[in-house]
Amino acid sequence: MHGRLDSVVRVWTLGVGIGYGRYPFTPGVWEGGHTVVTLDEKECYCGCGGRGHLEGIMGHRAMRLRFLDMEPEEVFEAAKAGVPRCLEFKRLWHKALAAATASSIHMAGPGRFFLTGFNVRFLEMAMLRDYLQQMVKMSSLQSYALEIVEDDPLLRVLGGAISAEQAVGR
Repeated sequence: MHGRLDSVVRVWTLGVGIGYGRYPFTPGVWEGGHTVVTLDEKECYCGCGGRGHLEGIMGHRAMRLRFLDMEPEEVFEAAKAGVPRCLEFKRLWHKALAAATASSIHMAGPGRFFLTGFNVRFLEMAMLRDYLQQMVKMSSLQSYALEIVEDDPLLRVLGGAISAEQAVGR
């Protein structure tokens, strides 16, 4: 693995919405935050109006709509304290990310996944790995890797500059 990039590198950005990026570039819309991760009719918190979307569960806006009496930080703190509705949501939050990640693995193969954004602080890697292991059973697909990259505003600026440069070059 030293000295080379994986064949497919993906990034989930957990913030107000849910961002998704991949390398190498391939044409596509890549609205990963709108990946359907549940068929539950009650899951309608996505800003686009769609049901069952990853962003409708994990997005900061969606969490605030779901818990009108608590901020997302309070929800995850209450989950640590064992408050049933918050603990149930914490599990749903991790299962949703695992489902979207598993779908990406099943569609494009294994590779490295970077997880970043200001809501990566809520992520418990052991829980995510457990749910993902339950969803990706084919041994040929189990060589994926997950890595948290702490949110850094400088990375966002660099990413924006690279995107702008690439857009001008097309």
